[in-house]
Amino acid sequence: MMNMDIIQFRRFIELRYTTTVMVMTLTMLLGVTGAKPVRKLQTVSAHTNTLARAEALAAKGKWNQAIAICDKLTARNSAQTRPALLLKAKCLECADSPEEALACYRQILKEYPRAIDAKEIQLQAIRLSSLELLQPEGIAELESFIQKNPNSPLLRQARWWRAGVAYKQREWALGQRLFATFLKDYPQAQETGRARECLRECEAKLAELAALDKRRAASIAAAKVAVKKTELLRETLRKLREGRVAMEKRRFRDAIAAFEAVRKAGSSPDYEP
Repeated sequence: MMNMDIIQFRRFIELRYTTTVMVMTLTMLLGVTGAKPVRKLQTVSAHTNTLARAEALAAKGKWNQAIAICDKLTARNSAQTRPALLLKAKCLECADSPEEALACYRQILKEYPRAIDAKEIQLQAIRLSSLELLQPEGIAELESFIQKNPNSPLLRQARWWRAGVAYKQREWALGQRLFATFLKDYPQAQETGRARECLRECEAKLAELAALDKRRAASIAAAKVAVKKTELLRETLRKLREGRVAMEKRRFRDAIAAFEAVRKAGSSPDYEP
């Protein structure tokens, strides 16, 4: 399923990078004209340049280089440590390293538990654990969040991810229910197009399974009939053999009883002793 968070992250990085370039350009112009604010702007630019460089690299898709810079920033234990950790987590996601990204989010939650966006960071960690890695504990945490936060502005995302988990786990009946209720409750959400596609696929899979079950039931029934016919044939042959032996021994009553049993069974196959 398309990860809208990563797309939004890239747009955010591109905006930050453009803003940083504008600030640096203004700083150079002020330096040329001899204006007084040059020293202050240069100080700010120097302070943010390393993080800005990492963001610029991330905007170009150079995840590993951006991560390397973030590691240097976090090692300094400065005001840039937390934003560097956040950027690193996003870069790790884009670099298809969800386990490392999850560890990064958890580090942020551990070191900055009272941050204003701690709830959002927690939900991102839950998303990785549940939707990306399909970890049972992550899925349980996601369900718990949905149940305990019915009025949260993050509820829509959480419910979308839970439906995605069902889809990935091929739980078609659950996925059908979750996508249907999602579309009912959020008809204008940006995920509605994809939700409709997933709902149709879940319904198609359920129809396939129903048809398969029907064919399987028919096959089992046919097999039972075949077994019953085979058993009847064996019994018929046994009775015919008994009747033949009884006639040879001139036990006519026993022979008549054996042949009568065959007649009642409604089967008279040709018998060759």
